[in-house]
Parts: sequence; structure tokens; C-alpha cells
Amino acid sequence: MRILLALASTLAAPAFAADAAYLVANPALSPAALPSVDRACTMDAATRQASVTTGERADELNVRGEATSAMGLWRTAVLLDACNGSSWANLGTALVAQGNATDGLAAAQAAIRLDRANVTAWIAVARAQEAQGQWKAALKAWQEVLVLSPENFVAEDGLRRAARASL
Repeated sequence: MRILLALASTLAAPAFAADAAYLVANPALSPAALPSVDRACTMDAATRQASVTTGERADELNVRGEATSAMGLWRTAVLLDACNGSSWANLGTALVAQGNATDGLAAAQAAIRLDRANVTAWIAVARAQEAQGQWKAALKAWQEVLVLSPENFVAEDGLRRAARASL
């Protein structure tokens, strides 16, 4: 974690380094408090690479079952570069899995605003909407997954589940 903060302080603007430290210290921080994806994506190459590397490290931690640590790093990755759609999508997925459908939905929607073809983000949206009992919206999200990934068995199951629940 110290290496990440040192990297943030050397590659990002000083405000980002302070915010990165805050995010690492406050892993429950909601996506609403993170930078908006609506701002211009004008990061310098080094900052963008730091975000990608941080997101990849979070992916590794998540695979090892360290979801809480991974979420902190995904938050840092999107703080460094709000246009890191992969980290937004993975953060959304993790938040939904931990029962935080509202923040998970917000993070996944941020990823979709960056890349409408992000299958991971659409799955997180569908799962968040299911968790909130929004079955018709979940049905539409599962349909979008199947448009993007026609043989996605997770989406096929989700589509059947949402179709039954929305009757």
C-alpha cells in the first residue's frame, strides 16, 4: 500500500495523492465520492499507467480472495484516472457481491458511460437491479449482456430469473 501511495504522489497531482490516501484509509467510501467520469480524460500517460497497474493489482488480489483490499485499489485506480472503465466495472461487481447494490450500480453505470460494450459492467448492473427488486430493469440489462456476449451462460440464467420475477 505504501508503494501505491508513493506512486500516486509522484505521478498524480498533489490533490490526487491526498485523495488516494483517504480512499485507502476509508474503503467503504461510495462511488459518489469518487471523481466523475463525465470530466475530460486528459490524464498524462504516467498517471493513466499508474491507474491501469493499480487496477491490475486489484484484480490479482480479488482472484486471491482479498476482496476488501481489491476494492480499495480499484477505488484508487479510478481516483487516479476516472476513465479507467475496467476498474469501475470491477468495483461495481465487488460492491454488488458484498451487498451494496446502490453503490455497485453507480460504479457499474460509470463503466458503461465510458464503454457501452463493457460486459462485466452490464452484469454488475443486472445483479444490482435484481438485488433492488428492479426486475424489468434487470431483464433489460441481461438482454444487453446477451447482445454483447451471445453465448454468456451467466446472462442466460439471469435473463430467465429476471423474466420469471418480472411477471
